[in-house]
Amino acid sequence: GGGAGGGDVARSFLKKNKDELHAKLPALMAASRWPFVRDLFLARAADSRRGEVARQFAASMKELTETLAATDQHFIRCIKPNDRRAPFDFDEALVRSQLQSCGVLAAACVAQAGFPYRRTFLSMLDDFRDLLTLEEQRLAWGGSAAERKAMVRKLLTQAGFADEDYQLGRTMVFGSAGLEAQFAERARELRERREADERARQREAEAMSAEQKARLAEMEREREEA
Repeated sequence: GGGAGGGDVARSFLKKNKDELHAKLPALMAASRWPFVRDLFLARAADSRRGEVARQFAASMKELTETLAATDQHFIRCIKPNDRRAPFDFDEALVRSQLQSCGVLAAACVAQAGFPYRRTFLSMLDDFRDLLTLEEQRLAWGGSAAERKAMVRKLLTQAGFADEDYQLGRTMVFGSAGLEAQFAERARELRERREADERARQREAEAMSAEQKARLAEMEREREEA
């Protein structure tokens, strides 16, 4: 009722929502010509158990939490650019007021002061697996957290990051704002350096091979002359 408090409503939710859906309703909705509606009821239509609103709500919430747990959440704050509904027209005072009142500026300051970049060792190593040797890749997938931590530290050191730019936990790397973009750029530079070193080694090997061939040819001529 209107006089019931939030706690009373929460405690009485299950009791008030034990209504059973009509047996034909899920089947009817599953036959809808609208794909969105049809997908909502296909699983329920196949469920032979008699459905209760509360049970279906609980199952839906469980599915939602599993989806959220399997993803990286990003929150989008919508800002009204102007009061005229005009495209590409930003009212500076209006935008600044919204950013201040909704806490975006304060959140940005907190993020800059802390370590907003947070990734597991395995996730980071997977992102930059082409910088790893085959042995390091095997350790990344099958090794211990300590071995992954050592590889992450090695990559960050090779990329030129100072110790104060990041912190390593037991299973995650915590970085300052922009660390991911900076590391991607430095990883590209590191990759180019490694490729250049590999090309230099190949040229050296080819030159050595050519020198060896010339030496063998000279020895062969000396034998023939002898």
